Formats: sequence, structure tokens, C-alpha cells
Amino acid sequence: MQRPNSAGPNVDRSPCHSVRDAAAYALMTGGGETYCSVYAALLKASPAQVAVSASLTPLLGSFAYLMSA
Repeated sequence: MQRPNSAGPNVDRSPCHSVRDAAAYALMTGGGETYCSVYAALLKASPAQVAVSASLTPLLGSFAYLMSA
């Protein structure tokens, strides 16, 4: 039975979805974007390649985040 002042079942699930979204974003940022330049340096990339890798990865991550919404 629904409470008279309740906005509906979707409002009750909203905090759960928000926490999942925040966890996915933290995983994407921490795991992919932050360590990409470290991986490039480990592979003996040139400084220009490390710079491109460090700047291109957050851009691609942001586009993927927008496309998933």
C-alpha cells in the first residue's frame, strides 16, 4: 500500500541508484584515468605519448559516461 504523501516507487529507489552511479564513476576515474599515464610510462612511451594518453583518457571516459546516461 502506498503512503498518501509518497511520490511513487521510483523515488524510494533513487538513493540506491545514486550510490551505484557514484561507485561506477569512482571506479572509472580511479582505475582508468589516473593510472593510464603510469601504464604508458611502464611501456616506455615517449613524453609526448604519455601526455596524449593522460589527456585523451579522461575525455574518452567523459564521453562514455555521457553516452551511458
